[in-house]
Amino acid sequence: MTMWFDVDTGPKARTTDRGTSHAAAASVRQETITRTKVHILDALQDGNKTSEEIESYVRAYAGFRVSPSGLRTRRSELEKAGFVKATEAHALTDSGRRCTEFAITAAGIKELNRVEQG
Repeated sequence: MTMWFDVDTGPKARTTDRGTSHAAAASVRQETITRTKVHILDALQDGNKTSEEIESYVRAYAGFRVSPSGLRTRRSELEKAGFVKATEAHALTDSGRRCTEFAITAAGIKELNRVEQG
């Protein structure tokens, strides 16, 4: 299987985390990680989004459940790879807190096109 988005792709738990966190990390499949990253990039194709908006998009279109912390981890990995970037724009969360909007980069668009073409 081709490995896309080759930055920090493995599931993780901190050494200080409880055993349940390590068990959860061990249960995550690489295919799910890759599909989640594709959905995040896809969500950002039509404009900047907050983490909450990315989560709503993925829940609506992915066909599988991803935790909010899992989505933040995958988004962070995409940032490290240069496929997503934090913007200067800010929005409000559903609870009224200020948050960052994220955008897909030119490299992210190129990678998404490569992945979708198989």
